Amino acid sequence: MRVCVVGAGLAGSLLAWRLVQRPGVRVMLVGDEHRHAASAASGGLVRGYEPDEYNAALAVRGLAVLYASPTLRSWAAFREIGSVYLTAACPARRTLDAIDAALPGSLSLAPGDAAARHGLAGVPPGHTAVVERRAGFINPARLAARARREVILRGGVVRAGTVTRIRCEAGEWVEHADAVVLAAGAWTPGLLAGNGLPAGGLRTKLIRYGVFRAAGPVPRAFVDESTGLYGRPDGLGRMLLGLPTVDWDAPPGTSHRDGVRAGRSAAAEVRRAAARRLPEVTLGRYRAVAAADCYAPDGQLRLRPVAPEVPGLFTFTGGSGGAAKTALAASVDAADALLRSNRQRETDDDLSPVP
Repeated sequence: MRVCVVGAGLAGSLLAWRLVQRPGVRVMLVGDEHRHAASAASGGLVRGYEPDEYNAALAVRGLAVLYASPTLRSWAAFREIGSVYLTAACPARRTLDAIDAALPGSLSLAPGDAAARHGLAGVPPGHTAVVERRAGFINPARLAARARREVILRGGVVRAGTVTRIRCEAGEWVEHADAVVLAAGAWTPGLLAGNGLPAGGLRTKLIRYGVFRAAGPVPRAFVDESTGLYGRPDGLGRMLLGLPTVDWDAPPGTSHRDGVRAGRSAAAEVRRAAARRLPEVTLGRYRAVAAADCYAPDGQLRLRPVAPEVPGLFTFTGGSGGAAKTALAASVDAADALLRSNRQRETDDDLSPVP
């Protein structure tokens, strides 16, 4: 089976790496390592807890894989710093049990006001602090680069370049592939539209945060649902801090330079939220980071067929900034699903009546 993966970010690189290890699969990975792509801009937070149970199952598996593999931890530059997730919802028992089973001793629950022990003050009543001792962060761009290197070492082909036409003039898929997977992040919806294909609800969304100078007791990685604020330490005397955005349909390649005024407004909002939740931390100058990513209606990174009338064409994107947590496990599931689909097509072809 010949597979062409379009997109050399975290999702595409990991999928190509998974596929090149499967017997009988020949892999071509095509894409440019764009410095304004989401993989380069991601904060890289990895933990087991997620409100969405599907994403949580992937995140738990991915974190367990990191701890089981010193090689992957090195590739990803993984750092364990712990995390606190403040939620007003009742955490799903199935997710909590999965974290306990995969990473014994990592998880604890506490009332939201107990989060003050972790540097988070003024949490509204009724919140729960999901605390994970073994959470941390990775460098997604570094992990993607190491995965691409492994693709080459295992006999796959990695080629820089931009794909605009998915079909060749003769009607074959690009690179004469049996299957094509579009894992080009924010470029995916436009690539589909440019080839007259449905986007399946995929849209671009802006990710934006700041890396602030920070004085005072910097907390571990955290997410606060009540304000939307999230953050983590970023070296000595610095904090990465951000808020969710509603900036839809941002052009691929968007960076903070494309919206300096909006970036300043967003930084002011972050400062106001931080003053409420991190009163002992004083924020100074900041460096803005922004990139467009691809978002699916369900917010999940998974393999999706583009349309029944175009068998052999898939997308692998849609997590919008959450792929750092889910990509290690999602890439395994996507490789399995792709090979199952190919076997089914081969069976259907064998059973087709001879004209």
